[in-house]
Amino acid sequence: MSETKKSMPERCCRKCHFLVAVIEGKMNENRSLSAEDREKLLAGEAVGAIVGSQHGLGCHLGCWIRHRSDTPDMIKDIITKPRRDTCFYHAHAPGIAMGAAEVLEKREADLREAERDRLFTRQQADEDRTITRGVARSTKYAAL
Repeated sequence: MSETKKSMPERCCRKCHFLVAVIEGKMNENRSLSAEDREKLLAGEAVGAIVGSQHGLGCHLGCWIRHRSDTPDMIKDIITKPRRDTCFYHAHAPGIAMGAAEVLEKREADLREAERDRLFTRQQADEDRTITRGVARSTKYAAL
């Protein structure tokens, strides 16, 4: 495995299903890039050579769009930038339609949000118990 792949963030556009070839002005006619095309972008091949002269490169959900004349270094910086929870993300899965990937991404985002809510609720409950126990102890000793 190359050093570039080892250091690549887990959630980045290169690994996302929504990385697409964009027909200029027609966001609904996007096509997901193949694994081979994604590797070519990472290797620094020109966008126009990969997606064709009538296409640009972008996020199917509209987070960003780049023209085919952008330099390979600019594209590489965009597609390898760590996204964490700042963007839509669904791991690239060849054969899955964009609509299905959107539904799956929404489901995963809802599950992450629910987990954050549960964590917050648990933290609040722990704080409440600590306060309640402290009050009960002080009341117990005040009565003596």
